[in-house]
Formats: sequence, structure tokens, C-alpha cells
Amino acid sequence: MKTEDKADDIIKTVLEAGSISSGLDLGAGDCKYSMYLSKRGAKMDAVDLKDRPQSIDGYKDINYTKSDVRSFDLSDKQYDIILLRSVLHYLTPNDAEELLKKIKGHINKDGFVYIFTMTPPLESDRFLYAPETITKILSPFTLTKKEELRTPEEGQSDRIHYSWRLLYRNP
Repeated sequence: MKTEDKADDIIKTVLEAGSISSGLDLGAGDCKYSMYLSKRGAKMDAVDLKDRPQSIDGYKDINYTKSDVRSFDLSDKQYDIILLRSVLHYLTPNDAEELLKKIKGHINKDGFVYIFTMTPPLESDRFLYAPETITKILSPFTLTKKEELRTPEEGQSDRIHYSWRLLYRNP
């Protein structure tokens, strides 16, 4: 399967709802989602702690910044979509909450926030937010899609991660 075909169903749902002309990919990693959206006409800002991936060479509409997502300066930028894939669960609860509050002011009307997150085992000191908590912080944004990807098996609830894909829309 080609990289461009690997974007999950939530991103496809966003594109079906209308065109995306601008996006912010926080914790971009290999920039798979930035490339996917760029090929569909979006100007993307991609941010990650890693060095700029070579995979985005030739993508004129991807502006890559090596930075910590917590300190990335959004200035007065507005986006049609902000992606937070595998970011929140690496932050402390306070840092994650601050990041969610910060991005709320940078989503265009009818724009989207896409989040993939998980709750680690109970003994972990990592971020333990569930969709209900994220929804409360992002209010008045509406949770339009929720996919639970993994749930604990019987008798293993303290050791197995829960994970979700969440899509919010700015009313």
C-alpha cells in the first residue's frame, strides 16, 4: 500500500466534509499525514522534535519546523485542521491541557482537530486523558467521530492501553 493510501478513515472523513487548505501537524514524525493532505491541496506546517524527514523533499507546501510542540509559536495562524497524532500521551497532564487550550484559538470556523491518543497503564506517569476529558477541554468543539481502537482484555485492565482516534469540529 502506498503512503498516500495509508491515511486513516478519519482524515478521509475530513476531506469528504470539504476542502482543507491549511493544516498543522503537531508531532509530525515522518510527515505521512502532512504529505497526504499536501497532495490534496493543503498548505501544511509540520512540527516535530526530530530532524526534517527527507520524505518531504519536493513538497513545496510543507513547512517543517524542528521544535517541541509545547513551545511552537502559533502567532496569529489559523488552520482548517490541526493533527495531534501520538502527542498527548507523551506530555504531562498540565502540558497536554495547555496545548489543547492553545490550539483551540487557531482552528478556523468549521475546522477540525484530529487526535490519536491512548491511556497508558495505571502505574505510568504519562498522560492519562480519556476522550471525555479531552472533549471537556476542547468545548465548545463538537466530537464528531470517535473510534476506540484497543480495549483491555478481561483481567488485564491495569496493563493494556486504551487508544482512540478522535475528530472534533469547531462550530
